[in-house]
Amino acid sequence: DAHDTSSAVLAIGSDEEFLYVSSCTWSMYVAVTDGMRLDGKAYAAKLCNSPLGDGRVSLMAGTAGMFCIQQCMRAWQAEGRRLTYPELTRMP
Repeated sequence: DAHDTSSAVLAIGSDEEFLYVSSCTWSMYVAVTDGMRLDGKAYAAKLCNSPLGDGRVSLMAGTAGMFCIQQCMRAWQAEGRRLTYPELTRMP
């Protein structure tokens, strides 16, 4: 039993190690590897291990995606308030 993104990766059906980017609510940068990385380098890089269910692991780093910001922008626009992304980043 795996996370929905991990389940989608399993559906690819590749035995090879590979990289992918998944971007939606969260943006994840992932390397599919043959096992967990538990060393100091992985920890320092803030990487996490997500088991795929077939013995391989998604070694990933994530950042917040744009979904929340886009939804706020859409709501503000509906209220007649048109903000640009540069204006938004300068707001306190």
